[in-house]
Amino acid sequence: MKSIVIQPSSLKGSVLVSAEEDIARVAVCCAALSHGMSYLSHMPQTYDFQLFIDAVSQMGMKVMKRREVDNRIDYLIKGTDRLQGATIQNAGSERNLRWLISLAGRCEEPVRLSTKNQISHDFLVPYLAVLNEKNVIYHSEKGHFPLVVDGALPGGEYRIPESFSPLAVAGLLLALPVVDRDSWIEFPPEYKLHDCHDLVIDLMARFEMEVIEEQNRLRLPARQSFQSADITIDGNMKTGMVWLLADAIGGEVVIEGIKRASLQQERTWRFLFQELELEIMKAESKYWLEGHQYTGLTSICEDEDFAIFATAVLLFAEGESRIELKSMSKKTLNRLGALQSLGAEIEIQDGYWLVTGRDELLGGEVNVSGDPFFGMLLAILSTRSRQPMIIRGFEWIHQQEPMFWKQFSQLGGKVSEEEIV
Repeated sequence: MKSIVIQPSSLKGSVLVSAEEDIARVAVCCAALSHGMSYLSHMPQTYDFQLFIDAVSQMGMKVMKRREVDNRIDYLIKGTDRLQGATIQNAGSERNLRWLISLAGRCEEPVRLSTKNQISHDFLVPYLAVLNEKNVIYHSEKGHFPLVVDGALPGGEYRIPESFSPLAVAGLLLALPVVDRDSWIEFPPEYKLHDCHDLVIDLMARFEMEVIEEQNRLRLPARQSFQSADITIDGNMKTGMVWLLADAIGGEVVIEGIKRASLQQERTWRFLFQELELEIMKAESKYWLEGHQYTGLTSICEDEDFAIFATAVLLFAEGESRIELKSMSKKTLNRLGALQSLGAEIEIQDGYWLVTGRDELLGGEVNVSGDPFFGMLLAILSTRSRQPMIIRGFEWIHQQEPMFWKQFSQLGGKVSEEEIV
């Protein structure tokens, strides 16, 4: 079985953070619905995103040009006044399907969506509820894919229960027609808008579509249409933080492709650096951390990815740190066990774990199958390892971040793909 072998090294240089895929998907939907040509810059390079582009193209969007420049992919897209019916054999992931169902809801011809991916059993529940309420013809075998949507959603009022997922609401914003009358989404009294709603509203505004936030509802005024736009997609903040980890633990890495507004929204990650007195510096569109020495602290975490990221940073802090996480899943325990096997001093307790800082890890072998984020963190931690680090399941990293190993090597990482029994 092939594995990635990483020799201890130091990282130095500048890296373009990969594009945030959901932002890119929304931009593609807006471009597909717009009049004229839109230029979308810094687009994702994953196989799943290519499936999304192919699916929207089957519905009438045209990719006039695909251009690769300096590790960046740009698209020139021609929108369509009228989406067309399509039979999409493999729409890919749930993240693709959320937005494709939205486009199907704007199409007057039948759209058949199938996928080869495993989809959660209740994924379609909110969408089928909307189709039923608005008497749109559809076919789904016991609430599963393939899904056929035969007809467009009407304008008017849409009442959303609390159980309706934020991403489903965000998709509905794209699906609502505004030709003859206003459309609006009515929320329960205590409902709070999610970051993904702001993402869609902001991007729609750049395509000259107005969404008005009113008390307990979002309203789309009538007689609007999407207009073409030139958009640069923000970098993925979570991947950006992986590269900032390299800077925090002793490298000299500058990240590009992140917008300040996106960085401001990632409060938990930003506050961790502030508490460690690692200042996030900015010059033009580049970011880096000032300072490499810090002492341990207590970090209360709500998200398991943030918890393992904080742990990775604190492995090399002076003194002891305490990481608290309300729910410790099997995934979290596996991650902590992997770090222990590499020489990290971690003591796991009920609801928290203690980390004793040290100068370096020992090295060793870890399987990251199904966990690409953790795999990328380990690659960065290898720069503070005494012996080589062997990463099994590295293909998962390539699927999520196709450019990661190339960028890692360009920064000075010593990587080889070897057959290891």
